[in-house]
Parts: sequence; structure tokens; C-alpha cells
Amino acid sequence: MKCNTTRVLDAIRPLSPSASRRGRRSVATRVKGRYAAWVDGVNRCFGVNRCFKDWHRQTLKERILALIARYEPVMGVWVAKWGVKRMRTRWGTCNIRAHRIWPDLELVHYGEECLEYVVVHEMAHLLERLHNDRFKGILDQVMPDWRAVRAVLKKGVPLTTPEPLGG
Repeated sequence: MKCNTTRVLDAIRPLSPSASRRGRRSVATRVKGRYAAWVDGVNRCFGVNRCFKDWHRQTLKERILALIARYEPVMGVWVAKWGVKRMRTRWGTCNIRAHRIWPDLELVHYGEECLEYVVVHEMAHLLERLHNDRFKGILDQVMPDWRAVRAVLKKGVPLTTPEPLGG
């Protein structure tokens, strides 16, 4: 079976096998214009959303780890714990006391710069709690084009997914 692709974080990525929670092997792919999932060789369409969400979560976690490692020394902050969760009204959240940040899972559908902005924004809250002039100054120093990236997120239009390559 040929592996198809999808657009995630402004790049085309293959839909690849992943291990399910029960230790089974699963593959998500697109066949004849519809998404399908095979778990242990059996077509199980009900598993598609979970398979994609797990894959998106893993993709984001890899990117977030690199962004945190990049910006911690630049900003002079440390992130004790971080994760990815689905939020309905926010792109990210942080707990200042615990030094914990949580970007939104839906950022996987936006460009890399949007994820970078949210991570930097939440890390800036570890230095300044409010969205005041000091906070904006921190963002200006670390990410000068943050206002343009924020405008993309405020528009709320994720990247469109083109037809899978080879399909």
C-alpha cells in the first residue's frame, strides 16, 4: 500500500504507521478521496480521528520541544513542564507558578511560525503575567514579527490540505 501525505505545520508529511494504545499497529491513509484506518489489517473507519489526533499531537510535541530548547536561553526562562491539549477558545495557556505551558492541538493546522508565536507568547508570560507594555516589549525583542503572526491566528483560517501526493 502506497503511503499518502497531508499538510501539517506548513509542510507535506507522510501518513505513517503508529502504535495504538493497545499495542496494535495502525495506519491512517486516504483512499479514493476518503480517510480510512487499518488496525491489524482490518479497515476501521471509526479510528481515523483518534489516529490523526495522536499523530498531530506527536508532531507538535517534537516541534514544541525544539522551540522551548531554542527560546529558554534567549528569554532567560525555564519551562518545567509542557504538553499539548485541545482548547476551544485559546491558542495556549500557561501556569506561571508551575512554569508549565500548554499550546493548543489545533496549531498543527497552521504554519510553523504560528506555533512558534504561541510558544514564545506563553513563555513570555513566565516573565510578565499581563499583556502590558513590558510583555509586548519582550515579544518585540524575541520575535519582532509577532504582530503579523498573531493576525494570522486571529483570522482563524488554517492551512488548506491539498490532494495527497501520488493520489
